[in-house]
Amino acid sequence: MVSKMVNVEHFGEIARRVTARHACDVVLVTYRREQQGWVLRVLIEKAGSDPRRGSGVDHALCAAVSRDLGDAVDVEDAMPDSFVLEVSSPGIERPLTRLADYERFAGREARLETSAPVAGRKRHCGRLLGVRGEEVALALADGEVAAIPFPKIAKAHLVYEKSEMVSKAGEK
Repeated sequence: MVSKMVNVEHFGEIARRVTARHACDVVLVTYRREQQGWVLRVLIEKAGSDPRRGSGVDHALCAAVSRDLGDAVDVEDAMPDSFVLEVSSPGIERPLTRLADYERFAGREARLETSAPVAGRKRHCGRLLGVRGEEVALALADGEVAAIPFPKIAKAHLVYEKSEMVSKAGEK
């Protein structure tokens, strides 16, 4: 049996419309074959949340978004095959998916992988300095600053810093 191609961008548009009604944003949408079959995974966060304090996403919000998203997908007939829909928080090591994320999280530790070598390597870890044009500035451990072209970033995420949890516990 041949499966139809799925337009993940179209599904992302549907997800953004639904999450906006719940005062939250889509961080990442993935659609891939896993052991249990096709899985459509949507990571959400409350608008403007700080991952150090949590994404503002709880079980009730995930359930509400999942229900509304499932209904919207059915109405628009956006998925050709059966699938499992998972809606969740992006977690403490939140993926960085948009250029604006690199500006928003300036000062935070991040790990990036590029599709092609940049400055002689494909894996980069350091403190985000923000965005300069279409490049992400990253302060590396050796004191150098890497300018990584955004289109070359294959995947990236924030790095858990133990001190974040200590300061969070101290705020209670």
